[in-house]
Amino acid sequence: MNKNLFTILIVTVIGMTLLTAAHITLNGNLFFSTDYLLGNVRSVEDARGIETLITHILAEYTNAGFPFCRVYPEIMTHDDMIDTVVLNIDEQERIIITDYLFTIDGKTMPGVARRIAQPVTGEYFSSKVVSRSIRNLQKMDVFSTINEQIIERTDAYYLLFYLRERTSDNVTAFGSFAEDLYDFSINFSSHNLLGTLRRLYFRYENQKVFALKFVEPVVFFPVEIAGDFTITTYDSVRLVTVNGTVTAPLGDHMNISLTSGMETFTYFGEDSLTANYSHNTLGIGFELHANIHPLTLSQALQCEYLFRDDDRIRLVYNGQFRIRDLVTSLHYYRVYTDSLEYFDAFRIGGARSLRGFREEEFIVTRALWLQMEFKKFFVFPVFDIGLIGEDIKYSYGFGMEGYTNNVGAMLVIAWPAHSSWQDGKIHIMLETGF
Repeated sequence: MNKNLFTILIVTVIGMTLLTAAHITLNGNLFFSTDYLLGNVRSVEDARGIETLITHILAEYTNAGFPFCRVYPEIMTHDDMIDTVVLNIDEQERIIITDYLFTIDGKTMPGVARRIAQPVTGEYFSSKVVSRSIRNLQKMDVFSTINEQIIERTDAYYLLFYLRERTSDNVTAFGSFAEDLYDFSINFSSHNLLGTLRRLYFRYENQKVFALKFVEPVVFFPVEIAGDFTITTYDSVRLVTVNGTVTAPLGDHMNISLTSGMETFTYFGEDSLTANYSHNTLGIGFELHANIHPLTLSQALQCEYLFRDDDRIRLVYNGQFRIRDLVTSLHYYRVYTDSLEYFDAFRIGGARSLRGFREEEFIVTRALWLQMEFKKFFVFPVFDIGLIGEDIKYSYGFGMEGYTNNVGAMLVIAWPAHSSWQDGKIHIMLETGF
């Protein structure tokens, strides 16, 4: 429905007083009966009720193949008061969509976008089907603009999508400095690898972690297939993990995933290397992503089981809540096993957890921590608190961030509780997109 019509209707109501209830009548409806379109509604009490009714009528027509349908309200008055509202329906033509067409401002291949949109062709136009295609494309997290338009060519109708890409390839560098210690890492991510809408992630942490992950969201859409490979090294020990994950949607906002893999622990002795174990893992995960203005939330829960003589169960929860400028992140880690191995424990502290402490300062089997930032201004406060084993640790400080078209930078300086200014930790993040 054209918003201008709603404006005209509301302006018309100004200066008039509705009767207890204005009678509603329909005119021009041939495809749908009046009883079907109105149901039990035969009167309205205000302009909002009329607008809601018009929206309902348009939805019925656009879902049944009438995308050009229009509703024109007409006001009938008696003694300067609204007595009847006549909704004049111009159904226009019922059309069949012959095919989907794509105009893309970016590198995405039209055939790949078409596969994700899952077009329904050769059938009557349906706004529900179009909305589903738009949601499918939005899930790729690649397009900043998605517009659709019906075009006519040689007596046939086509649905044209215009897609504009956002920056989908990013390189992020992290650096942390504390006293005479430093740590740095670099991440690369592509959400649209070579225009195929496939995703690739690479992470390197100085003398510690090398990780690759590839996600295939196209071939089995909406099911995603992912594989990841990680090498973690500390002094004379190394952990290699290989996992495969299948993720399926549960509605529009939830996902469930199943993971199967293997991890191998290796100890480097003085003369030769000895593999301490190589065992299989099995995991399940749940994710929830929602935007309920003004709240934006992202939740992820994973449970992993390692098959060995002393089996291990690992629980990991990561959640983020954002209300306008207040960003809160909650995290939980727990491991259950009768015999604790070197890599079973969790290392906490630093830029991604308690920012007032050194990188991986604490090694624990149970941790719960909260990060808070209030990003109202260029300089903003940060506060972290965590239950680390049986102890409560917290830190505080401030951050600064700025962004240009393709470059972002953030600086955080934080101090642990009951410390001097010389104990501050500096964390720097630089990100560029291309």
